[in-house]
Amino acid sequence: MIGYAPSGVGLFVSGESMVNSAGIAAARARFAPAANAGGMGRPGSKLRMYASVEVHFVCSRTRGRQGSPFSAADLLQRIVLPISDALARRLETAEAVDAAGCAEAQCALDVVSGASVKPVAGGVAVFCGVGSPLTHALGIGMHGPVTADDLDDVELFFEERGAIVTLDVCPHADASLRELLAQRDYRIAEFINVMVCGLPAAESFKSPPCVQVRAAKPDEHEQYIRAVIGGFFGRKDLTEDERRLGSILFNMSCTTAFLAEIDDSTVGGGGMSVRNRIASLFGDATLPEYRNRGVHTSVIQARMEAAAAQACDVITAGTVPGSGSQRNYERLGFQVAYTKVTMVKA
Repeated sequence: MIGYAPSGVGLFVSGESMVNSAGIAAARARFAPAANAGGMGRPGSKLRMYASVEVHFVCSRTRGRQGSPFSAADLLQRIVLPISDALARRLETAEAVDAAGCAEAQCALDVVSGASVKPVAGGVAVFCGVGSPLTHALGIGMHGPVTADDLDDVELFFEERGAIVTLDVCPHADASLRELLAQRDYRIAEFINVMVCGLPAAESFKSPPCVQVRAAKPDEHEQYIRAVIGGFFGRKDLTEDERRLGSILFNMSCTTAFLAEIDDSTVGGGGMSVRNRIASLFGDATLPEYRNRGVHTSVIQARMEAAAAQACDVITAGTVPGSGSQRNYERLGFQVAYTKVTMVKA
């Protein structure tokens, strides 16, 4: 058993609505230190940001399962992460910074898009367009109580822009958030399993030869859109909004897009951001005609290797509970950290 103190997170501060690229940059400047701060916080503080997390090395006397890229020797280096409030704060902070990065990327692509970010109650409210899956609030209540005024600010932010009020609620958030939502007209829209895995050394990963996965080049956004966004929606004809979603994910800061190829054809891919030694995986997709050929597993493995090479200690992804994507992640050593609930105001 080995103890270590993970890098910490800071506290987001409520602020004015930021509706342009300059405002988003200011917002990032305000909460970027939260994703990169270090130290142990004030001793005895109720909002102390960091706690010791136990790390267990998994030992196996058997060979890896047939077809697994890991042998028993590799499993010796596997890390099982006990789930704590401190780890949840790290994960939610990294995702909040990513969400703000999506709005920043959209502003860079279209200065009149109206993309905006509002830091509030320890998290962020993000607008990337009415109906966009990137338009939501997250990280709310991760660093302390949420007040009625805080929730009013979140609701007003979305309502002023004609968007449905949407919040991702983490079970590790302060209980005050749940109490406030119970008093208002919210309903459950979706559940999301947050998957995590501790990372061993980069040389522990072995990519299978059947699928080639590589980092995308800066001028390969079209290949990314066709394979990843087309794979996600399961069709070749994409709407302008769907193509815009792909461009935002491809151009987000601190992010690397990955492409999977079979016989020189781009057949799938995914993205990875790195913040505060946490690698966040997103946008996994495979073109329908190439599914069930190991593409998704290969894309996960390639990003695990890249994250380990960048000295990340935790890698995470979100999946639909019980989905094939969740099973693929579990086969590679991921565990469910917690299940988030997406709440919308009726």
